[in-house]
Amino acid sequence: MEQDELLQIYFSEAEELLQTMEHSLMTLESDPQNQSVINEVFRAMHTMKSSSAMLGFTQLSEHTHLLENLMERIRSKQLSITQNLVSFLLENHDLIKSAVESAAQGKPDVGLDAFPAMAEKVKRFLGLAAEQEEGRVTAPITTGMSGGQKESSKGSYYEINMRFRKDIFQTGQDPLMLLYELGDLAEIISVETDLSSLPPFMEMDPFQLYLAWRLLIKTDRPLSTIEKVFVFVQEDELNQISIRDVSSHFRDGVDTRMANKPLGEILIDQKLVSEQEIQEVLTQQKKVGEALLEKGKISPAELNNIVDLQEKSRAVLRKSTVRVDTDKLDQLANMVEEMTIQLARISAILGDLPPDVTRKLGSEPDSLNRIGREVQEQVMRLRMFPIEGTFQRFQRMARDLAREQHKQIKIILGGGETELDKDVIEHINDPLTHIIRNCIGHGIEVPDERKQSGKSPEGIINLNAYQQEGKIYIKISDDGRGIDAEAVRQKAIERGLIKENDQPLPEEIYKFLFIPGFSTAKKVSSISGRGVGMDVVQNNIQQLGGTIDIFSEKGKGTTFVIKLPLTLAVIDGMYVGVGADIFVIPLLTVLSTAKLEKGNLKTIEGKGEVVRLGDSYVPLIHLDRLLGIERRQTDTEPLVVFVSSEKRILGLGVDEILDHQQVVIKNLEKNFRRISGIAGGAIMPDGSVALVLDVYGLDHLFFGRNRVHELVH
Repeated sequence: MEQDELLQIYFSEAEELLQTMEHSLMTLESDPQNQSVINEVFRAMHTMKSSSAMLGFTQLSEHTHLLENLMERIRSKQLSITQNLVSFLLENHDLIKSAVESAAQGKPDVGLDAFPAMAEKVKRFLGLAAEQEEGRVTAPITTGMSGGQKESSKGSYYEINMRFRKDIFQTGQDPLMLLYELGDLAEIISVETDLSSLPPFMEMDPFQLYLAWRLLIKTDRPLSTIEKVFVFVQEDELNQISIRDVSSHFRDGVDTRMANKPLGEILIDQKLVSEQEIQEVLTQQKKVGEALLEKGKISPAELNNIVDLQEKSRAVLRKSTVRVDTDKLDQLANMVEEMTIQLARISAILGDLPPDVTRKLGSEPDSLNRIGREVQEQVMRLRMFPIEGTFQRFQRMARDLAREQHKQIKIILGGGETELDKDVIEHINDPLTHIIRNCIGHGIEVPDERKQSGKSPEGIINLNAYQQEGKIYIKISDDGRGIDAEAVRQKAIERGLIKENDQPLPEEIYKFLFIPGFSTAKKVSSISGRGVGMDVVQNNIQQLGGTIDIFSEKGKGTTFVIKLPLTLAVIDGMYVGVGADIFVIPLLTVLSTAKLEKGNLKTIEGKGEVVRLGDSYVPLIHLDRLLGIERRQTDTEPLVVFVSSEKRILGLGVDEILDHQQVVIKNLEKNFRRISGIAGGAIMPDGSVALVLDVYGLDHLFFGRNRVHELVH
C-alpha cells in the first residue's frame, strides 16, 4: 500500500477516533461512573497512539501514550472523574485534533510546540499517589449449547427457528434428539428458548410442548445435510421450521449486525430482558444499560459481555469497510443518473417500435429497467449516512455555550441510526446549529429560575430523528421557558404585520419568527437579539425541499420539527401538461386525480376558486395562471391533481396527465437561479427538459397572493 493511501486512511480513522473521544468525554461529565464509556475513551487513545507511531507522528503518539496512562488511572479508580478533569481532557482532545488537521494539510510541524507544556500538566495528574490496582475477572456468560467441536476458520452460519406442534410427543418425535443430531453436524453457537407460549404452572399439561427455539450454528456441511435433520418433522404442516443462511453477517466469527443495533434491541434478542422492560426504562432520562442495572434487570457481567460483543462487531465492521473519496461517489451517482435518463429514452423508443419487433424483444427491456433501478437504489444507499455523527458534534457546542451562559444542560440523542443523503447532512448542519443555540440562549433558563418554576436545575434538549412516510423528521425540543406568543404578537403589531385587534392562532404567530430582522430579544448578545438567523434557517431547509414548524407552550418548552426528503437525486414523478409545457409533480405528494367539472367548483368573490374533494372543498391553483403560461385551446376537459403540501391539501389545475416514472432531479441554481415553486429540472425521455414542481413552494407562492385558505375548512 502506498504511503499516500496509508495517510488518507490514518486521517479518516483519526477523525472518527477524535469524534468518539469527544462524545465519550461529554458523556462522562454527566455519567462519571460509566465504565464502558471510560473504556471507549481508553481504546480511542490507544488506537490513536498506535496508528500515529506507525505513520511517524512521534509527538502525537507520545502524547496520546501519556493520556492512555492517565485513562488507565481512571479505569483503575485511582483518579475520580470531575468537571475540571473532563475539561482538561477536552483541551487535550482539541490539541490533538489541531495537530492532526495541520498534518492533513501538509503541515506536520505546525502546533507541536504546545505539546510539551500540555504534557507537563498530564504528568502532574500521573504523579498523584496511587493505590495498587486490583485485578478484575469477569466471568463469561454462556449463551448457548456447545456441540463439542472446535471453531474453525471456514464454514457457513445458519439461523434455525423451530416451533413444533404441541402434541409432538404423541407422534413419536423428540425435539431434543434433533438438537443432538445438529450438534454432531455443526457447532451450535447459541440456543435461545422462547417461553412466550408457556401457560401458568397449574394449567400445564406434561404431555404438551410449549417451547420454541432459535439456534445459530456454524458448519462446513452443505445446507441440504442440515435440512435432512428435519425431514420427518417438516412433513407435518403444524411444525414450523425455517433455516436461513446468515453467513453474510458474520466476519471473523463476529455477528456484524450487532454493530448498528441499539443496546436495548440486543438485550431483547439475547432474552436478557423483555421488550416491556426496555420500554419502561426508555421513559427515564438515563442510558438503557444504566437504568437496567439500577432496576436489577441485568447483572454488570451480562451488560459488560453484551457491550464487548457489540464493540467487537463494530471493530470487525470497520475493518471490512472500504473508504471511498466523496468525489468518486458523486461521479458514480451522476453516471447512474445519466444511465436512468438513457434507460427512460430507450423505453420511449421501444414503445414506438412495430409489434413484431416488440414481441422479439420479449421481457428484456423490462429486465434492463429493473437492473437499472436496482443499481440506482444501491448507489443511492452509498450516499446515505447516519445522522448520529452530526448530532454528537452538537453536544460539545451545547456544553461550552451553556457554561458561558451559566446554565446546566443535558443533551439527549435519539434516532442516530437514521440515514440521510450526504448532501442533506452537509446542508442541515448550519440550521441545526442555530436552532440549538436558540434553545440555549432563549429557551433554557438559568438554574435558579428553573428551581423557582419547579423544574430541575438541569435543562434538557432532545435531538431525535426518524423516517416516516418517505420523509426524514428531525425534532429539536427543550424544556425551557417556551415562546411568549403575546410578545411575538405585539412585536408583529409594532412592525405593521397585523392589526391591534387581530388574534392569530399560535402556529401563525410563530411564523413571524421566520421574517428577516424579526426578534423579541430586549438586548443583543453573542448568540441572539440581532433578528438574523431563523429566516436563514427556513431558507436553508426550503432549499433542501423541506419544511420547518414550531410548537411551543409557555413555561414548558419549544419543539422545532424539520421535515426533509429522503433523497434529493431521484423521485417518482407524474408528468402533467400545462399549455405547451410539461411539468413533473412528485408522486409522493399526489393524493388523487379527477376531472375539473364545473359542478364541483365554487368561486369566493375576490379570493379565488375552491374544488370539491370528497365532502369538503380545497383551494384550486390554476398552474397556467400562477406560472404565467399561455393555455392552449383543446377539446379535452381540464383535470385536477390533488396534492398535499404538508400544510394543506391543494388542487392543481392541469390540461392533461401524461405518464409517471422515476426522474432524476437536476439543480437549476448552478446554471440559472432559484425559482419559487420549482424544485429543479428533469430530462425527459425525448431529451427535453421538464420542470419539477415544488408543492410546498407553490403553496407559499399562491397564498402569498390569496387568502382563500381562511375561508376553506
